[in-house]
Amino acid sequence: MKPAISFVLVCLVVFVGLLIHRSGVDASHWLVRCGDFYLCALVGGIGGCVYCLRGIYRTKCVLNNWDDRWLTWYILRPIVSLLTGAVACLFLKAGLLLLESKQSAESSGLAMYAIAFIAGYNVDNFMKRLEESIRSLCGVDPTRGGVDKP
Repeated sequence: MKPAISFVLVCLVVFVGLLIHRSGVDASHWLVRCGDFYLCALVGGIGGCVYCLRGIYRTKCVLNNWDDRWLTWYILRPIVSLLTGAVACLFLKAGLLLLESKQSAESSGLAMYAIAFIAGYNVDNFMKRLEESIRSLCGVDPTRGGVDKP
């Protein structure tokens, strides 16, 4: 359990630190040019860390059924959440995920970061919704990634 807690807390500190660091970087730096993708990835990563910390708390303190077999999940989840936050930004910018029809530029940016957080926090449901959107737009069948084989 301690390695999972340590890793998730380090990830959280790094993600928040990079988010804070980005605000002080000059406009020619590559971090600024990556803009929303970079910020959404970090916000998604923070969402994943929050979810991991909640999971650690629930399994150890509430349910009292901690199992070290899940250590890999706790290590991979913040990384997957980083990627999912960036993907959420990509699909929002491409218009494949839509927000409200009339919005200001500021609320649009905040909404994008909120979606990235939700995507990082709840990767499974975000991916299901994304597949539903893609299926309705393009006629592509969903993956069988979450289906248990007999």
